[in-house]
Amino acid sequence: MRAVSERARIWITAIVAGFVAEGLLVIIIKALGNNAQGASILLVLEAIVLGWVFGPWPGAVAAVAPIVLFLLIDLVTASDPTAEFAIALYAVLLLGFCAWLPGVLRARYGRDR
Repeated sequence: MRAVSERARIWITAIVAGFVAEGLLVIIIKALGNNAQGASILLVLEAIVLGWVFGPWPGAVAAVAPIVLFLLIDLVTASDPTAEFAIALYAVLLLGFCAWLPGVLRARYGRDR
């Protein structure tokens, strides 16, 4: 049986961590309703942590993959998908950049993965 390479393990771990963290944040925000007014900023913090821990590209993919999955589910169920697509595109760009930049900075000035 062939072992999984270190690079593949980092990617898989990053994506799983992204889905778990973002899923839990969405559940918490949904459960709190109006009381979670500022809690969505935690998605940005989560993206920064993913980029810092896993590196620029695995971190960015881990931060963006759940948003893309949520978008696909929302496009199937939405009556007018235009607004959902625009919001998801904004979230993908924002979270992807927020994960990519700390990963690049750590790779350049800190310890690279």
